[in-house]
Amino acid sequence: MNKPRHTRPNGKAKATLPTPLGAAANPAQADQAAAFFREVDEAMRVEKMQTLWRQWRWPLAGVVLAAMVGAAAWQGYGAWQAHADKTTAARWNELMRLQNATDLAKALPEFLQSSRYGYHALGQLAQAAAAPMPAGQLAAYQALAADTAQPDWLRAFGQLNAAVVLLGTNPAETQAQLELLAKTELGTPPLPTVPLALELLALHALNKGDKATAKAYTQKLLELPQQGGTLTPALRSRALQRLGGLQ
Repeated sequence: MNKPRHTRPNGKAKATLPTPLGAAANPAQADQAAAFFREVDEAMRVEKMQTLWRQWRWPLAGVVLAAMVGAAAWQGYGAWQAHADKTTAARWNELMRLQNATDLAKALPEFLQSSRYGYHALGQLAQAAAAPMPAGQLAAYQALAADTAQPDWLRAFGQLNAAVVLLGTNPAETQAQLELLAKTELGTPPLPTVPLALELLALHALNKGDKATAKAYTQKLLELPQQGGTLTPALRSRALQRLGGLQ
């Protein structure tokens, strides 16, 4: 039985390699393909942006409009406040030209209704000064002390003056108010009214003949920090003189 005959390949023949799938035939075709894919990608981005805009254009327009209206309203409010402050300042200057205390006392309630912040506090102090009776002074100072729109030191100043007014009519209430004003919190700088309250407490104790209590308040006054203007040189000098007389 004859076996099949194997033929040997000719040594001169060359094997043909397959071309990789997707490979460009030449560089020009590769550039064209890259440009095509870039155009497709750009078109997809534009279409996506258009879809997002169609979906969110009204909410975005609402946000922009609200921001514009808010900015305009804030500017209008600032202009209105500036005009109101200018009007209040002019009105205050007119009140300070009044020579008659009675006319000033009549005009101040209307001024207090239309003023705010610093001018309102000035009006309350002027009302206290123009009041003919201690009851009117006390009411004006107590109104200042209860005004939460004012800073703490100014409210304490009103409370201190109210305590001074009460000194001649209600010494017990004066004592309670001054002790409240003399309190200081640990770690916080005392208000400017604290040394004045301690000095008044010491003087009030001396008037009652209680030298021990007067000495204790005076020593507490001298323990206040001198930095920041809390204990002024005049207050310190008076306290030292008083303490020397109490030894």
